[in-house]
Amino acid sequence: MSDGPEVNYSLITHARDLEAFVERHRDASAYALDTEFEQRTSYLPRLALLQVACDDEVALIDPLEVTPTALASLLDSPATAVVHAAVNDLDLIESAVGVRPRLLLDTEIAGQLLGRPRTSLATLARDYLGVRLDKSEQTRDWLLRPLPERALRYAALDVAYLVELADRLGEDLTACGRDDAWREESEAVRIGEDDGDGATLWWRLKGFSRAPVEVRLRGQYLAIARDSLARQRNVIRARILPDDDLVELAFKPLPAHTLDSTHGSETGRAFAHALDEAAQAPPDQLWPADADVSDGPRGRRLSLMRLIAREVADEWSLSPATVATHRDLVRFERGLVSRLDRPWRQRAFANQLELLRSDQGGLALVDDRLRVVSLT
Repeated sequence: MSDGPEVNYSLITHARDLEAFVERHRDASAYALDTEFEQRTSYLPRLALLQVACDDEVALIDPLEVTPTALASLLDSPATAVVHAAVNDLDLIESAVGVRPRLLLDTEIAGQLLGRPRTSLATLARDYLGVRLDKSEQTRDWLLRPLPERALRYAALDVAYLVELADRLGEDLTACGRDDAWREESEAVRIGEDDGDGATLWWRLKGFSRAPVEVRLRGQYLAIARDSLARQRNVIRARILPDDDLVELAFKPLPAHTLDSTHGSETGRAFAHALDEAAQAPPDQLWPADADVSDGPRGRRLSLMRLIAREVADEWSLSPATVATHRDLVRFERGLVSRLDRPWRQRAFANQLELLRSDQGGLALVDDRLRVVSLT
């Protein structure tokens, strides 16, 4: 096992060098992608480095020096892009290059579908390839120039072994019959199907546990308003309103004129409008942060769905979050598109969740497994 793997790379700062790299690999069948970005003071991340590995060549493209649009022909080719945790990279790549990869496989998803307890790139590379990746540069400010050699080496190693790792993971997934699930999940990430819901933003806030429905509704609408303002101004959410202040406002709403004087007219109006919306919203507009049976029929359904999701996860030797997150269950219970619509999950659950959603099923032990059986 190597403690310090060697990697050869080139730092690309001129369009002609990028075009030459793409031309050399125009017939490639697979390539690896990764990005480094900075987001500590802004809502939207700023691309700081774009890494591409094709065959045995690693290119580190500096987007502060060269526009990487020449990569479009590679990304839009029949070659498969291999990315780790692609959800963090694809919007940045599309914004910089102009297209997303036409085909994609995500190695983090592969690890999850194999039931591995840890799916970081460093862990998978160590366990499958015997390679130790130094992650000490992960938190650096990647916009600072010049980038030192140790940072460039770190960035290069993040893509140097990805295609080989994907091959090894693919062998294991094929052996256990989950290679189709890997492709389904990777494609959903590629097209952005798993983008978040504004109504779930308040779930990240502490202080709402077991709060009355009207308080949680205010928190839900205030979180959406804050997020919208942060996106418009491209600042972190706390610059608009710190979490603790938002929670306090949900518990103790202020009149519009006070909000205007405290937060400024535009921000005050946005929060006043959010509070008005929350006051007019019926209780069923709340997106519950947990499966609380005190939330009436919807809460009871979600509690039962969560039990079945855990049972399926245990049966498949997967983490419950891989099978179904709370957000997945909330969307499904509301009849919205969710990850539970994908074929592999439909096979895993059969019709159990649909029986619960329609109030036509109950729980029973079948062959020592908790199952939903029809009551009709």
